[in-house]
Amino acid sequence: MKKNTGIMVVVALAALMVGIGEASIYFVNPYSYGSEVSIGAYGADYSLQASAPTEYNVISFDNHGVSPVEELIVCLDDSGYHIRIVKELELRGFENVVLAEPGELLEYMSGDVSGKAILFPFGLFPEEIYSGNASDPLFADWLDEGGSIYWFGCSEIPDDAYLLPFGLAAESFNTSSASEAVSRSGDICTQLCLRSDNVYHGLRSDIGTPLAYVSESGYSSITAMKASEGTMVFIAGDMDDDFASDCAQIIAAGITYATTVLDYSAGIADGSTSGQLTYSASAEDNVTVYVQMGGYYTVYGQRFQSASA
Repeated sequence: MKKNTGIMVVVALAALMVGIGEASIYFVNPYSYGSEVSIGAYGADYSLQASAPTEYNVISFDNHGVSPVEELIVCLDDSGYHIRIVKELELRGFENVVLAEPGELLEYMSGDVSGKAILFPFGLFPEEIYSGNASDPLFADWLDEGGSIYWFGCSEIPDDAYLLPFGLAAESFNTSSASEAVSRSGDICTQLCLRSDNVYHGLRSDIGTPLAYVSESGYSSITAMKASEGTMVFIAGDMDDDFASDCAQIIAAGITYATTVLDYSAGIADGSTSGQLTYSASAEDNVTVYVQMGGYYTVYGQRFQSASA
């Protein structure tokens, strides 16, 4: 009897320890982050929380009247690459993602498409929505109406006829895989800690707005440009972790072809940290503030917008 009692005590203690362990998972997060931002007429106040010393960047953008992405539709393919991007988006507080087979895209290409984007992780656009004509749904129902596109078109460069409606030609893209020096394209690249510097199959940087890195020969690893009434972001290089992270960072931050940096602040958050960004009153209606923590390996992100942005 005493032997059985001893066994029962051991089992009970083990169960208690497991319960405590599970409770700690749910109630005690050893690495927790948070942020609050108040956007006003002449600036934005921010407050950050980090449970351990963490690098942070807080950036305010002027969208110049162009709607940042609020909903992302991912065109599924056989690569499965979108899974990495979706996980990176979740880290940054962006969870409004729809997964769609190519044949389902037409269902989403109607009504108000402002603030919506389609991500094409690999290769040419599905023939269900684009065959090379400006009258195809990708243009007439999407870009013409202000929708956005993120395109990993690095598998092959289409011919001139296919690219003509976008105002591009095959020669607009880099076809040399030779290694060359690159440099950051500007404040967006620096403050968002973008890290993808492969410009193979990238656009000439003078065609749109280079967002990440630009090579000595003038090609950009990530480029945003206006296409009809929408934003089109071309992503070069390889389908690797760097490009997945950068793609998610650009979407989560709300970057468009028209976005410019107003102000930024960087430092180390430890416990509670606060500060202020400033900008002109003329930018108030279009302001987006993005909080990013973790430096080049993001652990937290959150976008804040003015009421009318």
